[in-house]
Amino acid sequence: MKQMQQQESLQPIHGQLNAIWRNSNNVAAICYVVSRKVHGQRADEALLAGLLHQIGRLYILTHAHKNDPTLLQDQAYLEVVQSWHADIGKAILESWALPETICAAVAAQDALLAEEMPQKDSLGSLLSAATLRNRLSSDPKIREWHPHADDLIQMVELNGNNFLDLIVANRDDIESMQHILSS
Repeated sequence: MKQMQQQESLQPIHGQLNAIWRNSNNVAAICYVVSRKVHGQRADEALLAGLLHQIGRLYILTHAHKNDPTLLQDQAYLEVVQSWHADIGKAILESWALPETICAAVAAQDALLAEEMPQKDSLGSLLSAATLRNRLSSDPKIREWHPHADDLIQMVELNGNNFLDLIVANRDDIESMQHILSS
């Protein structure tokens, strides 16, 4: 991301690149810390899934900017990004031969917002909850578009532990990890 931000041709989308980087770091920190507290979760996979969960969004953004920058202002572009980014991300990660658990988690990252529960106690469940938690913190419109988002995230359990309880109990560790990842 730092190399991309230094490319002169990508300067017009610098703010969007920063947002992807920040969101990826925040989600990765949540995934890493929570996975360390939950039996059966691999912290290294959770961290990587969080860091890479927006790779599809990054791919779409850079290709749209390169091919037709006016697309970035079109509402249809935003809808395409929201609809396709997880599947494109999964395809990219599969082409890199990453573990299926990570690829499947990236594909399931928006499952909660689609009111679909990912496989119980899976990395996809953790990533989906962390992604929604980050979006609820960073985008006030989410609650307008998805009035039941708070209820959906409240239902997430990981090996018998409520996701939000884990977030509250480990807030300092999550903030510390976010700081480490952003430096």
